[in-house]
Amino acid sequence: MKFIHVKNSAAQLSGPRFLTAPKVSEGALCKLDIPDDSTPTKNVESSVAQVLDESEKESSPSILKRLRCVRDQGSVYLLVDQGGHLEAVLLNSKKGLLFLRQLAKRLGQKLSKAELNDLLEMLEGNVDAYAPLAPVHHRVAPIQGGIELYLGDPNSNRIEVTKNGVVNLGCGSETLFRASPLMAALPLPADKGDYKRLATLLNINELNFALLVGWITYTIATPKTEGGKYVHLVVSGDQGTGKSSLCNILLSLIDPSMVGIQAMPGKVDDIALILKSSHVACFDNVRYFSATMSDYLCMASTGGAISNRQLYTDSDVSIKKLHGACVLNGIYSFISQPDLAQRCLTITTRKMEYKERRTEVELLQEFELSRPAIFRGLLDLISDVYKHLPDIVVEQPERMVEFSRWLAAMEKAEGVPEGVYQGVYSSNLKDAQLDGLMENALGAALIEFSADLSGDKWTGSPAELLAELNESVSKSTTYSKSWPKSAIALGKRLQGIKAALSEQGVHIESTRGKRRTVMISVER
Repeated sequence: MKFIHVKNSAAQLSGPRFLTAPKVSEGALCKLDIPDDSTPTKNVESSVAQVLDESEKESSPSILKRLRCVRDQGSVYLLVDQGGHLEAVLLNSKKGLLFLRQLAKRLGQKLSKAELNDLLEMLEGNVDAYAPLAPVHHRVAPIQGGIELYLGDPNSNRIEVTKNGVVNLGCGSETLFRASPLMAALPLPADKGDYKRLATLLNINELNFALLVGWITYTIATPKTEGGKYVHLVVSGDQGTGKSSLCNILLSLIDPSMVGIQAMPGKVDDIALILKSSHVACFDNVRYFSATMSDYLCMASTGGAISNRQLYTDSDVSIKKLHGACVLNGIYSFISQPDLAQRCLTITTRKMEYKERRTEVELLQEFELSRPAIFRGLLDLISDVYKHLPDIVVEQPERMVEFSRWLAAMEKAEGVPEGVYQGVYSSNLKDAQLDGLMENALGAALIEFSADLSGDKWTGSPAELLAELNESVSKSTTYSKSWPKSAIALGKRLQGIKAALSEQGVHIESTRGKRRTVMISVER
């Protein structure tokens, strides 16, 4: 695979300069015209106000610079030249305010805090007039036939990955990225890649490694766009088996940041905020989360939004996007909802022998030396997968069928017999769903009840089934909040676990009529 490096031929700029976005119509862009230094203004705010009020008038010949803005998902961004690339800088951020102050300084003005606030209010209040809608991406952006990656390094390098190969774009990309203040840099890919070096650094078996590589490449290649589906990664294992090291390595290859691994927030608003400013979020030492939080994580997998009242208002609504991949690391079994289990991939770390132990510092130092080659190898694999994706027929489609398709194309790219990776993924899901069912009191009781049946079928009313289940569990279980207290409650809770039970060979059907009936059939 040929790696093309396009050198930056643009002249080096002294300080930030505001530019017009390429290939965007003049009328669609910001109408904030800034006078040249030879024609100083008494007040920057009055200049801005005048342009906003007279935005359709012809610009005067003295206007040499223009402030350009776009908006995406309710936020306003300044378009700033960074070495030939355009970067989207959040207007009301430290970096955005710094740019506005520097611009005012070049005009011979020094804005006070009050004047700067007035200017921001003026800009935000007229957002519809001067800032067109445009997609702004965090780390990964969709392009024709592939993706563009923002490395986040001092040179603002971008990498294009398509079926034709891996290309360093150098300068001149028109894709808009926003740089979070906490973003760290991905490595510049090596000339020759080898992602299999990663296997020597992770304490997992060969099959888990194949699935993990599939998850890494799929996650990198999935931009946060409408219709993008993410698979959450669950890292499970005993203490001292390298779970945290694995998570740190994953973040360094997909979306490194100054934050790294963090504690699981208790509020969905905090998760939404974290996912907005990252491509992948990693939560450590997860023990338990509620059924409601499970539902929110399901929503994050396929994309959704949460809304609440906007602060300091009575009628305005604040909407937060909930979309992105999560890495959930923990010792305990915490996926108890079958619906979430179907959207997760579980990787289990092995028990580590004493002679195999290394300090995390030693491990990460070794990883850093191999990171450019590993990263390049992953990008090459993504490129090879793109070649096979259009013609793929999935043999074992699962709930997250996009990931199943990716694994099927990965089999082709690596010359693996068809269905191998897909079969391992299906078994992984089945085992995870069984674990989830056994964490669910009703699910565990039905698994045991079905195993003890003298035949392959049972038929009765919901009340009769509840009575038999009550006999098979402890009194403390029947008194718990998770246990159905009536036949009606039983019928409702069966709906939530029927699909997961079916994957374990326990099929439940319910009929309605004068006499409701529950039929249980078991595959032996």
